[in-house]
Amino acid sequence: MRTSTSRRQVLVPLLLLLLVATALAAPAAAHAREGKRWPGRTITYYDATRDKVAVRRAVIAWNSVGARIRFRRTFNRRRANIVIRNTRQVPAGCGTGQATLGYPGRGRQGYVNILHGYAKDGQGCAWPGQTFVVTHELGHVLGLDHDDRACALMNASHTNGVAASRCLPGDTFAQHRAQWRCRLIEARDARRVVRKYGGRMRPRRRNPWCNLVPYPRAPAPLTVQSPENMSTVTVTLHRPNDYTTPPYLKNEASASSYELHRTAGSCLASRPALGNDAWQESAVAAYSWSIEAGGDEVVVDNRPEPAGPWCWAAWTIDQFGRASAAPATATVDIAALPGAAARAARSATRRPMSPGAGASTRPRSFGLSGDTH
Repeated sequence: MRTSTSRRQVLVPLLLLLLVATALAAPAAAHAREGKRWPGRTITYYDATRDKVAVRRAVIAWNSVGARIRFRRTFNRRRANIVIRNTRQVPAGCGTGQATLGYPGRGRQGYVNILHGYAKDGQGCAWPGQTFVVTHELGHVLGLDHDDRACALMNASHTNGVAASRCLPGDTFAQHRAQWRCRLIEARDARRVVRKYGGRMRPRRRNPWCNLVPYPRAPAPLTVQSPENMSTVTVTLHRPNDYTTPPYLKNEASASSYELHRTAGSCLASRPALGNDAWQESAVAAYSWSIEAGGDEVVVDNRPEPAGPWCWAAWTIDQFGRASAAPATATVDIAALPGAAARAARSATRRPMSPGAGASTRPRSFGLSGDTH
């Protein structure tokens, strides 16, 4: 939609509830026509939204790029260069917005229109998506049009309100569940603004991703009981409380679970990759919890051989498939069994596990998925 070269309206929806990005407003061409450069070094804005945190984060992001242009808040709406406001006069969807493209001309006021995250048609959006849309729309205010050549804030579409579409291809989506691209402005965006207004690019955040939900706690304490003359050992692990799932991530969450491994001698320091040889040889159980948070899960394992120290290590797998950063561990010195008991233990020795099977007190559903570590 365009009213003039300098007042082009660009629609960019952030659909948190979709698993694929939806391209809108502009074709996947590289750089469309850029907006007119603002005179001076300051753009004053009046924030009339209910999304104050999103606006503040977006302004800080652009003011940190290093370009010789800055946004500055004013409380005088009439004198502001641009007004940022909530409106329903945009298509429904998370963080849908419109913005003036570049300098609108002397005496004319620019604008950013966004749908409030919790408005009726906002689909329960929250600040990650709102922050993205405001930052993106302020990029249009600076005169940047869409750029779909590579990962950039100014991509024409976003995926799930957590990253620009070219920054999160479909095959890597699972690696960043419960995360968002908090760096916001990519190198391509920063270069374009510095080229347009002058200045020098500042160092950017090295890790572009931030967690929306903390990583799970380890299932500690973990205890192992090894009665004499018994061909089994009993492992007890404590189920920690799950972190609350934000409403905008409800569709991404599943049942939390745990994973239990045992090794001779030293403990595993890191969780083996799902299904590889190390996983197959050490895995004891990988199940959804059968007890409520705060309770103790009991797993019956075959008595390992040979005699000597053995370590059991357990990880919590949260509702987004992420493992606790470190395991809960317990090391027990396993004594040799007398003849008949030893033969019984050997005959009961488990075969290598495959994902979905394991030794436990009773069958339970398998609830394991990939890790982000």
